[in-house]
Amino acid sequence: MKKWITILLAAAMLLSIAACGTAEKAETPAADTEEQAAEESAAEADVESDGGLEVDRGLFNVTITIPAEFLEEGKTQADYDAEAKEKGFKSATLNEDGSVTYVMTRVQHEEMMAETRAAIEESLAGMSNNADFPNFTSIDANADYTEFTVHCTTEELSFTESFSVLGFYMIGGMYNAFNGTPVDNIHVVFVNDATGAVISESNSADMADLG
Repeated sequence: MKKWITILLAAAMLLSIAACGTAEKAETPAADTEEQAAEESAAEADVESDGGLEVDRGLFNVTITIPAEFLEEGKTQADYDAEAKEKGFKSATLNEDGSVTYVMTRVQHEEMMAETRAAIEESLAGMSNNADFPNFTSIDANADYTEFTVHCTTEELSFTESFSVLGFYMIGGMYNAFNGTPVDNIHVVFVNDATGAVISESNSADMADLG
């Protein structure tokens, strides 16, 4: 289970940034208008990293601050400058707390999220009929990953299968955080394939009541 969570949170999110090439340069104006320049400066100035993931979706650009724990250790500002230049990002700034703030175009952000969705779908498909989840036959999710339906061959979930709900919460939460559309709840339902009966149903919002 650790493997697919790691893939989703690290590879799907961060490698999707790396996958954004320089093709988007041709789709952005050669020179920013005064309004664009002002908007960019305001967005960059307003982002204050406290170690948590932050996404600011402006009219023309998207600013993403990624916490240090999701990043490769040992990289310097020069490394991030080179990365930003290679990928065509506006900038990539290494902050004092180890987080990194990326500024990219809306087109680049949309491509990043498309790469993320593809990686999530591949990982969800890989959860079916494998050693960790032998009773899962398929997993359906809605467009923004706030609703998951897990189809099963069993009438009772194992501990590992029940625990997987936390992974779905993380997938939905992280996807929407990177998308700049934070959500209050992720809903997960486990259904028996043969009968259609609901085996188990969970909401991430309920976890706040456990604190």
